[in-house]
Amino acid sequence: MMTIRPLRSTTLFRLLGLLLLLAPILGHAADGYNDLFVRMQARQARLESYMYGPNNCLGERFDGLLEINGNCGSDARTLANLENQDRRALYLLMSKDLRKALEDIGRERAIKNQDRYRAGVQREIQLADNRVTWWDGYPPDPRQNDVSRILTLSNARIHRKPDSASSVARDNLRQYESFGVIGTEQDANGETWFEITGEYVPKNKPPSWSPALLGWIARSDVIPWRRALAVQFAPMINRKPSVFFEQESSLLDMIDAPSAERSRRLREIRDRLESGQSPGSGAIALEPSLNTNQEDLILHPVLDFYGSSTGQKVRIDGRPVRLLKVAAPTRSGASRGLRGNTAVDILFVMDTTHSMKPYLAQVVEATKTFARQSGRADIRFGFIAYQDKDTRFDYQVKSFTDRVQLIDRFVDTLARVEARRKPVRGDDIPESVLDGLNLAVGSNQWRSGSVRIIFLVGDAPGREDSIKLDSLHRKTHGQVGIYAFHIANSKVSKSWDEEASRQYKALSLTYQGGYGMGISQTHQVEIDANAKAFGKTLTASFNEALEAVLNRDSDYSNAAPGSLTELIFSQAAVLLADPSIPENNIEGWVADKVLADPARYAMAPIILLTEGELHELIDRVKELKTLGEKALRGEGGTTLDFFDLVERNTRFTMVDPRGATFQDAFQLPLGIDELPYDSVIMATTRDEFENPDRVQDFIRKMESKLNLYENLREETRNQNRWKLLYAGASERVLPLELDHLP
Repeated sequence: MMTIRPLRSTTLFRLLGLLLLLAPILGHAADGYNDLFVRMQARQARLESYMYGPNNCLGERFDGLLEINGNCGSDARTLANLENQDRRALYLLMSKDLRKALEDIGRERAIKNQDRYRAGVQREIQLADNRVTWWDGYPPDPRQNDVSRILTLSNARIHRKPDSASSVARDNLRQYESFGVIGTEQDANGETWFEITGEYVPKNKPPSWSPALLGWIARSDVIPWRRALAVQFAPMINRKPSVFFEQESSLLDMIDAPSAERSRRLREIRDRLESGQSPGSGAIALEPSLNTNQEDLILHPVLDFYGSSTGQKVRIDGRPVRLLKVAAPTRSGASRGLRGNTAVDILFVMDTTHSMKPYLAQVVEATKTFARQSGRADIRFGFIAYQDKDTRFDYQVKSFTDRVQLIDRFVDTLARVEARRKPVRGDDIPESVLDGLNLAVGSNQWRSGSVRIIFLVGDAPGREDSIKLDSLHRKTHGQVGIYAFHIANSKVSKSWDEEASRQYKALSLTYQGGYGMGISQTHQVEIDANAKAFGKTLTASFNEALEAVLNRDSDYSNAAPGSLTELIFSQAAVLLADPSIPENNIEGWVADKVLADPARYAMAPIILLTEGELHELIDRVKELKTLGEKALRGEGGTTLDFFDLVERNTRFTMVDPRGATFQDAFQLPLGIDELPYDSVIMATTRDEFENPDRVQDFIRKMESKLNLYENLREETRNQNRWKLLYAGASERVLPLELDHLP
């Protein structure tokens, strides 16, 4: 919530006095001016009581009027509305006498007074990129320092003073270490220096905020990072590497070209880059390559995006696309195979009820065959069995491995796994499939940095009484790939085949972009109830995994959709090229869709959230969901005005009562209104709650977002989900796809 403090009284009276001096000059309007000054002066003391102290709720807007915050009581609102009424009358008189546009009078007054307000008074200011924000007057001034974080270049230095001749506090910083910016200074040579901290720099700083200072770093050693945005490239399966352009205009020219011409030009650019020639057309590089031999999070920071100040949007062949300026260590050519020692972990999650006994025997046989063929392939295995929660079963879920095992040891482990010897009479068929998967996803068996694949084997569907399928699938996304073997036409569960197939398909879905984004692909095999047929299919899958690992330098951009090879490569973390290869630090413009096929995603833009920011997001979405539930029950009063309900019942601050959309009318948390995505919330209008069906739809959307955020909060100790920006960082961040924001 915006904290607002008053003008210094002497400044206010000086302004009023100046206007009084103008009265004789303005001639016939003097009586009107005098009346206005008297009324405005009479209410100043009361206004100041609401601009300072525990009841502060007013600020000075960029248009010369008072901002009325959502926590203002009726007295403060009345006073502020009267003040704004008189200010409008004053500006109207001045615009007529000075022959200036009405809006220019208020804006000029606001701009002149911005630096005269006492520190602590909230005032609306305009930044260099035309964005408008609030500032309390305390250093640093956002107009001079619109940078809250920086990313270091390789071998950067932190100095103790803003001077290259001063002593060094830390040397040889790694690429893209991230620091918060406290302030800026220029040295005698005109070089800009950033004073930095390792702590998170909040947008609105509390009075007691006192971060630990690390020193100063030169602008030439860093990349300013104005928004905590990054991109994660989609697996390079069934698509070619994205092209980076030096200027946004070159990328726009490519987008504007006819589809066939665009595809031809892109082929030529890639061929030239891969052969070491100058690419032309404003292109500078191809996207980074795949590599699974690094454990740290490697960022591709978003430095800017097209339309960041104008709101302009772009389409390719009728489909919306985001143009992003991205910083990336890359090379002029692309290497399409996996580099380094590719580790693959395969964890079986298998039904061990009585009906699965012959299939378990085939797992043992296929594994023994694979053991003879695998050689030096870095593939390890684990096994989790599931039955059902009915106490007549042997167990509900049981892990037979504590860590993934080498193939020879895994063969010995399988010898101890037995299916239930007798069927359970009167069983209701659905089993603990989701419980077994949930244990596997969160298991400590996986190796750090490995490609993680689950082989799900079963004939019956899972029960969703304790774990919901969608929540579990969200949990696996980007962490673990599921390759599902559904045994159909089983004597026991044949009547449930349709439900089981639906679940297995849903669980094995992967997306080209973020979760639920772009083209989806299932990785499921339907096998008729025949144990030998299952054994052959499993053996073929083992061989496919072996081929993918041993031939890691091959081109897998055309891997068969739905194949295990595609799944392995889609789960490979998108990291930098082999660190032994020289890198070029580039900053270029790139599209988030495949330029030649805009139905496909090339990358998923993400925002990096701290734990505190995620908590704030959860609290705000809870407020909106509760508001919808109250409105549905008729507890919100007689009004159906959505904005009025939000203002009176939540912590959202109204910044423009005349705003047509939520984005225009309210101040949004985390600055999400400045990000390049289409929000569920930002597009809502005043009449959102006039139809009960729309209210129910609103509640469902908020509940879906809330479930995702709650799941992510529960995983704050999961280092595969919450990442360090760099070694030694003080806190972890959560990479969240933009389209998952509210």
